Amino acid sequence: MLEEDRFKPLRITGLPANAVGFAYYGWRTSPYLSLQYFPEWTLGLCVLVKVDTLLFVNDTGGIVFDTTSLGMRRPERALLQKLMPNGTAKRSVRINRMSTFSLDTSDRAIRSMSIRSRSIEDTFDLLDPILVPTTTSGFVAQRARYVGFSRARLSDSYPEPISLPSYCKWVEDRAAELRAASTLGNPVFERYAKLRGPLDASQAAPLSISRKRGARTAVRK
Repeated sequence: MLEEDRFKPLRITGLPANAVGFAYYGWRTSPYLSLQYFPEWTLGLCVLVKVDTLLFVNDTGGIVFDTTSLGMRRPERALLQKLMPNGTAKRSVRINRMSTFSLDTSDRAIRSMSIRSRSIEDTFDLLDPILVPTTTSGFVAQRARYVGFSRARLSDSYPEPISLPSYCKWVEDRAAELRAASTLGNPVFERYAKLRGPLDASQAAPLSISRKRGARTAVRK
């Protein structure tokens, strides 16, 4: 934090055992004065909650630590798709916005596209097989939700700010959705192209395909 112009970090107490929180001061130029220089202090908040192997981070000033140096990686897209699950009789789900990038690298190809509709499930696009979702927005149980696949971002809309213990409980609920084997991603994602994760040494080993010819023997009585 100190390397990112964040001063006097103060530990927040009273959080669950799997959560760590800091309040800090930030330094910036006032965004309301375009022709004059007026520095001001801002108050920032960083909360980290660990559930099993998942780490949820919320920082009002932006994420500052380097995930690569810490040996962390973003979850797979297939796992993040469970955060926008399939609708059930008890929980309605409706996707109304989808941002994608194209796998087509030709000169006249469409590089990216954003689609917005009342329900993406009720619409179709002939370009779906060559598009890969980057972000999606919709409603889960009548609450607005945003999921970003490229940067593993998640947010739910609430009418007013919630307390830190309530935020930790929200993280636990989202982690339970990711762990549940019964939770399936929305069928809308099946229409789009899928990116495979990194291969290990055994999966990346070249294979030689050989065709074997067999003989069929028949006995006539």
